[in-house]
Amino acid sequence: MRAGPRERTIGGTRTSSRTGRNPAAHQVRPAAPPAVASPRLAYLDTLKVALIAGIIAAHGFVGYGDFGSWPYQDVREVSLSEVTGSLLVPIVGIGALFLMGLFFLIAGLLTPGALERKGTRRFVHDRLLRLGIPFAVFTLLLWPLSMYAVREPFRHEGSLWYWFVHEEPILDNGPLWFVGVLLIYSLGYAGWRAVRPGAPGAASGGRRWRPAWLRGRSPSPAVSG
Repeated sequence: MRAGPRERTIGGTRTSSRTGRNPAAHQVRPAAPPAVASPRLAYLDTLKVALIAGIIAAHGFVGYGDFGSWPYQDVREVSLSEVTGSLLVPIVGIGALFLMGLFFLIAGLLTPGALERKGTRRFVHDRLLRLGIPFAVFTLLLWPLSMYAVREPFRHEGSLWYWFVHEEPILDNGPLWFVGVLLIYSLGYAGWRAVRPGAPGAASGGRRWRPAWLRGRSPSPAVSG
C-alpha cells in the first residue's frame, strides 16, 4: 500500500513532501472591499434637519403673526394673539440671525471637496441640474401659480399673466431665493478655481481638501499579537 504525500513544517509553513509547495498558496483570496468615497457625517445631517425644522416653524409663525413678511399674511383666516406673538418674536428673531448663515457656511465648507471629487465639468452640470432647474421652474411657474391661487380670489385682477408680470419684485422667487444664491456662488467658485487652480481650498499633495472638523474618524487598526 503506497503512502500518500507527507506534510512537513518549514519556517512555520506547512508544505507537501511531494511538491514542496504550500497548499494554501493556491486558494483564492477574497477581494478587498471597495473603498467608500465621501461618507456621510451623521452629526452634520442631524444639524441640517434641526435647522430645516426651525425654518419651517419660523415661517409658520410669520404666516399667522405680524412679524416679518410672508404672502399668506394677506389672506390668513386667523391670527396669533398679541401675547403669543410677543413671546415668539424674540425666538424667531434670534434664529433669523444665524439659521440661513449657518446653512451657507456648511455649503461653503463642503463645496471644495465636491468640486475636487467631481471635476469642474461634472460639478457645474450637477449644480445646474440640482439647483438651476428647480429654481427656474419655481420662479417661472410654481410661485406665480401660488400667488394667483392665494390672492386672486380676494383681489380679482383677472389673469395668471397679471400676477406673473406685475409681481414685485418682478420674477419673485419667494422662499427659494437661497437656491439662486447657492447656484451663483457655486458657479462662481468653480470658475475661480478653473482660473486659479492653486487657490486656497484646492487639493495639495494628492489629498482632497477638507476641514478637520468635517473629516470622519477611522477606527484604529487591530493590534496583531
